[in-house]
Amino acid sequence: MLKDIFSIEYAAAIKEALNNKNYRLAIRLHYLQLLKMLSEKGVIHYQPDKTNFDYLLQVRSTPHYSDFSGLTRQYEYSWYGLFPISQSQYEQIDLLFTNFQKRSAAGEEVITIYNRIGGAGDSYFPVCSQWQPEKECKHFCIAQ
Repeated sequence: MLKDIFSIEYAAAIKEALNNKNYRLAIRLHYLQLLKMLSEKGVIHYQPDKTNFDYLLQVRSTPHYSDFSGLTRQYEYSWYGLFPISQSQYEQIDLLFTNFQKRSAAGEEVITIYNRIGGAGDSYFPVCSQWQPEKECKHFCIAQ
């Protein structure tokens, strides 16, 4: 049913899921949309065969880790837990996704790949588009 996350019409697909009262599917679509957004902004490197844990590892040293971890937990609970999701439960989870997207769109935090510099403290710096995970980047410009 689901195809490439970059070609899904999310608004229409979520609306259809909600019309069918398929709240689990709607949450799944929100999560896939989140992965698409994070990939397009360079926060994660999306690959269809990667797991949610792989994406958590990619995000762990960014300011987005806490929010992304919570959204991942909500998605996994509803999708893989096979628990029935009520409309009110869906609305609470939907609000979490919406708030994350609004903060990201408003630019409250720069969404980019971050690299821990120096190995001590909690200083994170955005890195340039030349950054490679296997090499320490000496550039401190925002990724393109």
